[in-house]
Amino acid sequence: MIKNDSVIFIAYLDGKVVGFTQLYHLFSSVSMEAMYLLNDLFVADGLRRIGIGEALINKTKALAKVESQKGIAIQTAYNNPAQELYKRLGFKPDTDLHFF
Repeated sequence: MIKNDSVIFIAYLDGKVVGFTQLYHLFSSVSMEAMYLLNDLFVADGLRRIGIGEALINKTKALAKVESQKGIAIQTAYNNPAQELYKRLGFKPDTDLHFF
């Protein structure tokens, strides 16, 4: 980490990398609070749905709480199947914003 541009959590299983998540620092000028953008969540094929993604997100939530972040925003493709995981873990789609 040279510039502290992001935070990366890496998941290992039997000594091998099986997933990661990358968080970027954001700042809300409306609330004047820092928050994270979860832009990348990856779990290796064949190892999905066994709790690796959930563990990575829970680690992210714990960091945000310890650092008193406003919250975590998730940027994902509209057809990303991981959206079910995000919803199950309490994240809600933002219906107020539209990006181009």
